[in-house]
Amino acid sequence: MRIASGMRAAPWMGAVLAAVAAADAGDPGATDRRLQRAGAGTGLRLQVLEAAARGAAFLRNNQRPDGTFLAPGETNWFAGQDTVPVDALCALALEMEGSPASRAAAGRTLDRLAPAAGSIPRAVWGHVQAASFVARLAVERRANPALIVSLGSSLGRTQDDRTGLWFPRAAREEVPFGTLLITTDGKPAPDIETAHAAVLGLSAAESAGGRAPTAVWTRHLDALHRLQRADGGWVSNTSGLGSDLASTAQAMAGLVLGREAMLRRGPLPPRPKADIEESLDRGRAFLREGTADALWIQRRFPGGAAGRTSLLFDLEKALSLTGTADLDGFPPYGTIAAVLLGSQARGGQWSSGGPPVDDLAETAFAILALTRASETLRADPGPATAPRADPVWPEEGAPPPSTTVPLREAEEALDWLDSLLRDPKAPRDSIRRTLLFTGRAYLRPADGEDDEWCRRAESAFLRALKGPEGILAARLLGGTKVRVSAPMRRVLSGEFPAAVLREGFAALARLGDPESLRWLSEENFSPDDSGPRFDRSREALRAVPLFAGMPGPLRRSCAERILSRYEGFETAANPLAVLPQRFDPTSRSRWVACRRFVLDALMALSRDPVAGTEPKDKGGGRIVTLAAYRQWLQDHADLKKAPWAER
Repeated sequence: MRIASGMRAAPWMGAVLAAVAAADAGDPGATDRRLQRAGAGTGLRLQVLEAAARGAAFLRNNQRPDGTFLAPGETNWFAGQDTVPVDALCALALEMEGSPASRAAAGRTLDRLAPAAGSIPRAVWGHVQAASFVARLAVERRANPALIVSLGSSLGRTQDDRTGLWFPRAAREEVPFGTLLITTDGKPAPDIETAHAAVLGLSAAESAGGRAPTAVWTRHLDALHRLQRADGGWVSNTSGLGSDLASTAQAMAGLVLGREAMLRRGPLPPRPKADIEESLDRGRAFLREGTADALWIQRRFPGGAAGRTSLLFDLEKALSLTGTADLDGFPPYGTIAAVLLGSQARGGQWSSGGPPVDDLAETAFAILALTRASETLRADPGPATAPRADPVWPEEGAPPPSTTVPLREAEEALDWLDSLLRDPKAPRDSIRRTLLFTGRAYLRPADGEDDEWCRRAESAFLRALKGPEGILAARLLGGTKVRVSAPMRRVLSGEFPAAVLREGFAALARLGDPESLRWLSEENFSPDDSGPRFDRSREALRAVPLFAGMPGPLRRSCAERILSRYEGFETAANPLAVLPQRFDPTSRSRWVACRRFVLDALMALSRDPVAGTEPKDKGGGRIVTLAAYRQWLQDHADLKKAPWAER
């Protein structure tokens, strides 16, 4: 294919030329600014930049003299015998890492894949992934506007008009893309993964000023709305009965990129805007819970496996584009980065668990995820997010106050707190300041501890649990005397927001009363899969590992109660355990939403208090299913032996 030949390139060319001319190529601080926008602190940013540099060095060391990374026809996990997608992917990762040596290596690859003069090789324009990565690489390098125009136009023209998606290989010889995927009836099947690759390439070309026909975006958005399943997720052609996380992440990112593409063309009409928001809202829970579950599994099984970093790249992109700010109480980017930083090999690569050649794509995807490469697809990625501040007392990990409080001032503060708690119109800031001062007085009395005052303070903290500063009150209660445990359990038996329950249950764990653990297991676990009872169950499970030094028989009975409560969840979530026609995909979502908390609680209850080891399956591996844990529990039923015996 000749550059810009027969592709109706005129509407694109002027805008792309202007954008490329005005752009500043090779900004060395761009990656750091992207990390700051994710709220990454200085320490994390330094670790990420170092890891990306080591990964880039691995890629450069494996680059061939002609600029490619794989020999012709060399098989790889990412694209089979197609080598150009891997070449373009590695070059894009080097470009996003941004060092002079990496950018020079990426330039050699681009010169090889798409020479400035002459035709674009069919291996580039004839493969969706290759065309997308090369288009993005050209945009990032602010080079060769005609190449951007041609590949962007080609990606737009090869969409399947009927489905709004893209085929891995087009049905017509004149637009042959990739490896043809055939359905059971012998017809080629479009899929979300290929479509997402095309969307990324189109978004890159449009970020450089080009414009695909509006119908391309409307058809694709309509397809994503149509293909969304009852559980809020999307399914690939190979993921079986239930929605899969990778396709859902790609579809969610595609919705946001499609919305931004439409907004580049003018105000979004009310109906398309509402449809996009509805699809995003339906998919958020599946994406958020599925991501948290996947990261939990990767932390439990940190070894290499082909496609792990590709999934993390998709997840980071989708969470960023959809504005997800929290994963189990932590910023999403920091959690994903921690998994990647912990799995990098000494040689700088991320292992695929297979042949060394497969480490190339695995490492490239890791670099793209760490450097937040997808942010460059957006015209306005938004302001930087402030990094997480150091904890302030009484938050966990914060130093306690050093100043002491005279009893007279402590009594005045407590009188004022009592009056504020009686006033339903009391300002929230006033309650907070008075709670903090009273808490300091409780912790650091200048005249020695006054037992009557302490009981009054604990009673005030308990009443404050139900108010707007319930989280703060729960933290203060966590530092009080054991005598407050029983009244606190009674108060917490009422209805509370999940955040207050989290702090309240954690406070009970810090107080360390065995009866609190018994109460959590007997009164707070529910088979409900949504609503307040589900929130209460999940927060109770989250608190169980925080209890230390509990008696063995109590730990055993709590483990049995948790296991019997949630075994049915796991069975219903397994399509192999029920008849296919009876499988409900929403069952998988229910189990995904609580699996990590259930297994973490069971592992903590069953950990040997002397050796510190957690249960293992019969093969010595880490337990990740309730079925395996049930077998372990049957094999360790004797309360006189480890890990239940008091030694």
